[in-house]
Amino acid sequence: MIELGHIRLRQGSSVYEARNKMRHLATVLGYDPIEVTRLSTAVSLAARALIRGGNEPRIGVALAMDVSPPQLILDFEASDDTPELFGIAGFFDGLSRRSDGVGYRAQKVLAATGFQATEEFLVEQRARIQSPSREELMVEMLGSQGFGWEGDEYSSRELATVRSWLRSKANSIEGGTSEIM
Repeated sequence: MIELGHIRLRQGSSVYEARNKMRHLATVLGYDPIEVTRLSTAVSLAARALIRGGNEPRIGVALAMDVSPPQLILDFEASDDTPELFGIAGFFDGLSRRSDGVGYRAQKVLAATGFQATEEFLVEQRARIQSPSREELMVEMLGSQGFGWEGDEYSSRELATVRSWLRSKANSIEGGTSEIM
């Protein structure tokens, strides 16, 4: 199995990031547009459930190239009792509780029959999957100054960064609402 990394699910905007990362990966793996949408929607639904009910949630992403046919593997994990992932089984070729009890494993047969996981492809996908969002990086760089909403102790740049970060979270919530409807 070729590990591509983990998508950390820290807050609501992580759902948006996970969905976009899955959309990109599914596209470069050769899935058709409908399957790309289905996979990114399933990841979005699972990410929401994990954030609501799990401790230290994340999604492990791997390629199983040593099985026939080759598969995309997604591990939906939490360090404690993983919540049930209702409604996503139909998006995958297989979905089962992991043997270690820390989540679920989903398998999806790769669309491209002759796909080869080159080193260049793996490096690019690992970097994309493991990268934090722009907002997470900006708030992290600001440290304790990254939590101000108003006040003289915060610069206009710090306030703008925090407001942008919070807006991205609100956008994630709005996007999830329209997904469900």
